[in-house]
Amino acid sequence: MMRSRKTRRFTSARLAAVMGIALFLTAAGTGVGYAAWSTSVASSPTATAGSIASTVTNVGDLGRQYQFSGSTSPLKISTITVRNSGTVPLNYTLAVTTTTPAAPLPLPASSVSFWLWSAPTSTGCGSTTQGAVGTLAVPPAMPASATGVLPATDLYLCAATQFNGTNAAAQGQSAEFSLVVTGRIGTNWTTTASGVSTATQSVYRIGAIATSGTGCVSNSVIGLGSTATFTWTTPAGPPAPTVTVTANLGNTAGTGPASFTVTSPHTFTRTEVKTSTTLTFVVSEPTYGTSSVSVVRNIKPTGGLFGIAAGTECG
Repeated sequence: MMRSRKTRRFTSARLAAVMGIALFLTAAGTGVGYAAWSTSVASSPTATAGSIASTVTNVGDLGRQYQFSGSTSPLKISTITVRNSGTVPLNYTLAVTTTTPAAPLPLPASSVSFWLWSAPTSTGCGSTTQGAVGTLAVPPAMPASATGVLPATDLYLCAATQFNGTNAAAQGQSAEFSLVVTGRIGTNWTTTASGVSTATQSVYRIGAIATSGTGCVSNSVIGLGSTATFTWTTPAGPPAPTVTVTANLGNTAGTGPASFTVTSPHTFTRTEVKTSTTLTFVVSEPTYGTSSVSVVRNIKPTGGLFGIAAGTECG
């Protein structure tokens, strides 16, 4: 009987030891629950969740206007800084959300190539692309250095964009996009910060003429009829921009052309204005092959005294 009690005591001791190890492993595995936290990165304010915090800066540097000749734009490389300002290492992922305006013209996110790699310093991105490439519609994965970023450490991301297509075909297109960087430990518990950084990209288009009011002044002289003179400012831009006036339905043709080049100021004659109509002013430039949005003004013909000395006046 004594031997049986000793055996039971020994077995109970081993069982307690095993249970103690199991409890230790369970506690070590779940610990403080870090495996279930993540935080999204924002430029301001800083996102926090317990001991997790991150910030991102310089996303706005990705904003640009593409102005170029050829079938692809030059590259633009920017440095984006992601800081782990918490107390635990984080694994970062990236997503891009794009908002295209209803007007005037949306820039397709798929038409912009997007490279992403990392650098050891904020000035180390260089002038050539590296790493994975995607588009603003389907961005590349984060570089390997985005895994296990230590607390109080900066991750320097090099981001490059390039537009694919011609300036003339895509003139005036634009889009706003947000770069969302998310730091994670596990995937179950998440917190999203507000105020994610945005940037706007657009494709160059020469501007339209600018006028004070309608830009038209009617001048009349008794017995000599009247004249309508338009004055405008042609926008600054590439060399040799031209302003073309086109008649609505060709009604300003008279004995002249329905479309002709003009410079400011221009006095319209009855040769140019046959009937009451609208004039459409368009600026164009040959360097990138773009044309402005149109500016429409009204004009009408007049008959001079007793039908002599016919002229024009503002409509």
